[in-house]
Amino acid sequence: MCCKKDLPPPPKPAPVEKPPQVVKCEPIKKPPKPKKADAEPVCEKASFYRSGDELRAYLDREVVPIMMEGMVALARDQPKDPISYLEHFWLDEKHKCDIPLPENLL
Repeated sequence: MCCKKDLPPPPKPAPVEKPPQVVKCEPIKKPPKPKKADAEPVCEKASFYRSGDELRAYLDREVVPIMMEGMVALARDQPKDPISYLEHFWLDEKHKCDIPLPENLL
């Protein structure tokens, strides 16, 4: 074993791993945002929807006069059963709003 040929061959060097190849891609382009319209978006409301002002106007026109007339009559007569009194008053007198109500009652 003194000769080179008697020696075992030297081990092969481990293969060096190549670093992964860097792939260059084009940058991703985002689609443009849609332009905002200058006009306000239209909100589809149900046909029965009424604004607060419309509801207030309806109550002031149709409900408040007879209700206040009933309340004035209730305060004037002071019955033992005020709820039944108001019920009868409103059912019997619903088309008669002849009591002048004060302007600043509310």
